[in-house]
Amino acid sequence: MSENKELTEDEKKTFSSWKFDVLDRIMRDHKLAPIDKTIGYCIIQHVNAVKGQAYPSTATIAGTCNCHIDAVSRSTGKLAKRGWITKRRNVKGYNEYMPGPPEKIERLFNEIDDAVQYRIDKRQEQAKNRAEAKAKSRQKKDLPVFDLTKYVSRKGRGLTKREVHELTKDLTRDLTKVRDKHLCSELPNNNTEEIFSDEQEANNYQAMKDGTYEW
Repeated sequence: MSENKELTEDEKKTFSSWKFDVLDRIMRDHKLAPIDKTIGYCIIQHVNAVKGQAYPSTATIAGTCNCHIDAVSRSTGKLAKRGWITKRRNVKGYNEYMPGPPEKIERLFNEIDDAVQYRIDKRQEQAKNRAEAKAKSRQKKDLPVFDLTKYVSRKGRGLTKREVHELTKDLTRDLTKVRDKHLCSELPNNNTEEIFSDEQEANNYQAMKDGTYEW
């Protein structure tokens, strides 16, 4: 391909889109170390649209990526082995980089896309399991007997006798809708006195359950 060839706008857009896809996949390749990704990104950025080649020196890559020259040699070897680039020396003795063969690039695209989707699905499943476990934990802590009796005791202070009477009747009506075995499922030996600090409160509660409480 002639180096002086002028590309059409469509060809430029196609090449830019392809280069962006390669850069994106390199940065998401879980088999590359961070420095390998950075150096691969730098090399692909230098690839020109006409010849499909890049000629950055080792010093240029090291300076751009802020790494040692030896790291450039190691990373370019890994990138070439992985299939992202091909590396050779031209007749002038300079390093010449090119993207890997199209079939290898396509294989890498598919491999990385599948790996990313797998990780996304796994994280979503973990989030769902955590949400379900949290919901179950909240259900276990839902003790209507304890909450309602404390509500009566707390809200009853400072109210008139008539207001306390009406409030207690309403709460008692709601309590009777819940089965006794559910109300006392958390109590050892079905002993209601253990949830009250005052013996009189326990007796009143038991009387309300039995329907013998005198208002």
